[in-house]
Amino acid sequence: MRGWRWVAVMVVGFGVALALAQDPLKTLPKNYWMEFENSRVKVIHAHYPAMQTLPVHDHPDASVLYIYLNDAGPLKFLHDAPHEFPVERKPVQTGQIRMAAAKAETHRVQSLSSQDSDSIRVEFQTVHFPDDMHDVREPAADEVFWGVDAPPQKVVFEDARLRVTRLGVLPGQAKELVAKGKAALWIAVRVEGASYAGKVAHAGECWDTPSLSVKAGASRVELVRVEWK
Repeated sequence: MRGWRWVAVMVVGFGVALALAQDPLKTLPKNYWMEFENSRVKVIHAHYPAMQTLPVHDHPDASVLYIYLNDAGPLKFLHDAPHEFPVERKPVQTGQIRMAAAKAETHRVQSLSSQDSDSIRVEFQTVHFPDDMHDVREPAADEVFWGVDAPPQKVVFEDARLRVTRLGVLPGQAKELVAKGKAALWIAVRVEGASYAGKVAHAGECWDTPSLSVKAGASRVELVRVEWK
C-alpha cells in the first residue's frame, strides 16, 4: 500500500509541477518577459526566433491587446487538447493591432518566417471583453495617418470602459502627449532615435503616466495609448 501511495503522490506532484512549468515567463524567459505590470494590466513582450518552435506553454484566460513591433512572416500556433487545432498567424507589419476576448490557451509556437517576430501582449486584469466579440484588427499606420501637420492620432477601439489610440510624432518634433482618461498606459512601438521623458526607450517599453514627453529623431515615432474611462 505504501508503494501505491508513494506512486500516487509522485504522479500528482509531477502533474502539478508540469502545470506550473508551462508559465512561459518562467520556462521561456528568452521568449517571454514582463515589460510592465500593475493592477490593471500585464504587458508581456513575446519574441519568436526565425524558423524555430517554442515548446508547449500556457496563456491565461484574459482579454488581450496585441501590438506587433516589427514586420515578420507567418507563425503557426499548435493548440493542445481539449481543442487540438493549428492556427496560422499571417505576416504582420510594425504597428499592426489586434484585440481579442478572453480565452485560455495551451500551445506550441512554430515560426514559418525568415525574420524574428516581436510583439506586445497586453493582458487586461480588470476588463473582460464579451465572449462573442469578434477580434478587432487594425492595420499598420499608412501614409494617410502620417500625412498631417498636427501630431497624428487615431482611435482604433473604444467602448464604455476603454479607449485605444494610435499616436505618432513626426521626425524632428517634440511633443507633450496628454491622456484624458482616469488612467493611461503608453506603449512604445517605433522608437528609433527617439527619447521618451528624456530617456532613450526600446520598442515595447511602457509608462503609466497621465502625459508623456516625446522627442523624435530623424525617424517617425509611434505609440499606442490605452485609457481607462
